[in-house]
Amino acid sequence: MAAGFAITSFAFWSERGELVKELASLRDEALALRTRDPFSKMKIATLTAQDDAYAKAAVIVVWDAEKQRGVVKLTNVPRAAAGKDYQLWVIDPKYPQPVSAGVLPASDDGLARLAFAPEHSIRSADKFAISIERAGGVSAPGGPIILLGN
Repeated sequence: MAAGFAITSFAFWSERGELVKELASLRDEALALRTRDPFSKMKIATLTAQDDAYAKAAVIVVWDAEKQRGVVKLTNVPRAAAGKDYQLWVIDPKYPQPVSAGVLPASDDGLARLAFAPEHSIRSADKFAISIERAGGVSAPGGPIILLGN
């Protein structure tokens, strides 16, 4: 009986040591998560006009590579012509063509805002572009690029 008690005590003691190590590891991981700055991993890009008609436009893109989503905000952008839309593109060297990130609905007051998630997984968002495309958007850019930046 004493031998059984000694073996059981040793097993519990060994397991306790492993649990203490695991607890320390979990504490370190929790501390790292609490102190991590989520904004440090986001890319902020400003786009500049490639056409004089959009020289007054201001565009900011915030991209979260980890979550594969972003937000774009435009100001001073005229409403697209009838039958046309502005379309946002993510330029990733992984793909031969820019990746569509959605159609931007500009309002009469020159503002547009879009929360977006590209059609394909992005490895490296090197640049962002906005083009004028047919209404509803297209799968590959064909219209003029009016705003571009990284």
